[in-house]
Amino acid sequence: MERVRPALRLEVLGPLRLVVDGVVVDVRGSKRRSLLAILALAEGRMVTAEHLLDTLWPAALPESGRQALHTQVSRLRTNLGTAASRLQGHQYGYRLELLDGELDLAEAKTLLVTARRAAASGAAEAFEILRRAHSLWRGPVLADLTDRIPISAAVEGCTQLYQEVTDALIAGAVDAGQADGIVGLATKSLTSDPLREPAVLLLMRVLAASGRAPAALQAGRDYRRRLTDETGLDPSPALDELERTIASGAAAAAPRSPLPVRPGTRLVGREAHVASLHRLLAAERLVTVVGPGGVGKTRVAVEAARSNDAAVVLLLAPVTDPATIPHVLASALNLNVAQGDVLTACLAFLGDKPGLLVIDNCEHLLDTVRDTIGAVLENCPHQTILATSREPLGIPAEYAFRLNPLPVPGSDPGVATEEELSRVPSVAVFLDRAGRVRPDRPPTAEDLRLISGIVRRLDGMPLAIELAAGRLSTFSLADLHARLDRSLDLLGGGRSGADARHRTLRDTVEWSYRLLSEDERRLFRHLSVFVDGVDLATAERLATDLHMDADPGSVLSRLVDASMLEAHFDDGTRYRL
Repeated sequence: MERVRPALRLEVLGPLRLVVDGVVVDVRGSKRRSLLAILALAEGRMVTAEHLLDTLWPAALPESGRQALHTQVSRLRTNLGTAASRLQGHQYGYRLELLDGELDLAEAKTLLVTARRAAASGAAEAFEILRRAHSLWRGPVLADLTDRIPISAAVEGCTQLYQEVTDALIAGAVDAGQADGIVGLATKSLTSDPLREPAVLLLMRVLAASGRAPAALQAGRDYRRRLTDETGLDPSPALDELERTIASGAAAAAPRSPLPVRPGTRLVGREAHVASLHRLLAAERLVTVVGPGGVGKTRVAVEAARSNDAAVVLLLAPVTDPATIPHVLASALNLNVAQGDVLTACLAFLGDKPGLLVIDNCEHLLDTVRDTIGAVLENCPHQTILATSREPLGIPAEYAFRLNPLPVPGSDPGVATEEELSRVPSVAVFLDRAGRVRPDRPPTAEDLRLISGIVRRLDGMPLAIELAAGRLSTFSLADLHARLDRSLDLLGGGRSGADARHRTLRDTVEWSYRLLSEDERRLFRHLSVFVDGVDLATAERLATDLHMDADPGSVLSRLVDASMLEAHFDDGTRYRL
């Protein structure tokens, strides 16, 4: 007879809570609680011992770091009681085995996907499913553990998920005729982030649907004035469209998914790339912006799409089930498919209409994305597609536009003037973001020297540079420069719009790493020790020594395609991370 597993429940959407066999267990000590939290947030994936050590002892490791970690693991197994076997040790780290329904964070994600699918098919239960998801939040997420950078970064992801669930719940309430009971939540959502356009659009819909059209229009006017006063930006056309709809007395239907509102930061060093995309989109039907995580693919693609009033955006980063892609497309088009095939309905809706589909973050859903894009290209002759992915989609009609990191200063910044250094795009991005954190004084020559070293160490990656500049609230430039060997976890806690993968640099790399095959992961790990990169012969010889199942050249090529390696051909072929 199969052994019955002990009942286990972990809750992180509020104060950390562990329930074993129906009994709440008191997990004491910040290190043990942090260990449990980081294992839970991994959602059943293995967490390396190095990552756990950095989390539990961020300032300085004890002399016997591994033994100290093992002690904390043993104590946590005691807390787990009959579920102690769920905490499994592996060669490189630990994982906490979790089944369906045992982690509130995973449950919330599943309910959100289920509700979206139900809503796209016209099912009435979508609203109740979203209410269940929203009720899983019990208060501030892991408030006593946010001094640990990896946990703080994960909390940002939970906050983003809460925002998505809240937005879906508010929209679902309007569709279900429950707008009166959701006004308070819609108001609170806008108050928590007054410059977020989706929040004001939802509040306006709620107010209009509950018979308060004048209040809805006033909310739109207040938002327009607030956005102009604080950022100098104008709202998207979606606000104009909704205001006209409400003013005319028509039902407040949801607009098509608009492009995200421009962030308050400048897009530096990418003017030529945006112009190139404009030219390509006028000649090509499918353009994919390809590059490593954090290089700025989404920002550049969205900026290039702003000139097209018919642009619709599909954000695939939160999507985990490939089968939901047609439903996401239908939702973006504001198309309610009550019966029949959802993708077929979307294709019929697009028909001969001219337009631009922006499909962001395709790399984890490549097979289904290829099929969907292929169907659009075949059946909708006037639709153009602008995609972003860490690797090409592999469609014959595709034009792969590779986006490289920002230029960095030379290795000897002393040969350039201060003005010349400040104009180097990577330095300019750092200065722009740093000025928002510490607007106290202009940079000195010594500051520019340190900044040049920082952006070179970060390979000119925009995400890394922005996260590094944000750390000036805690560290001086010299402190930051000295700690860049810990950059995977040090540079975290930033927000990246709707993309929860970019909370830390470690998250950014791990997202791509998880998409690789086992042979590709093994070769990537072995190549990572070569700081200055390797030539082709060395890389192939190393791959051969690993006795991989696949052809070494094919594995190497796949790592380049997946933006895990860069190939340089200036002086012979050379690969580097």
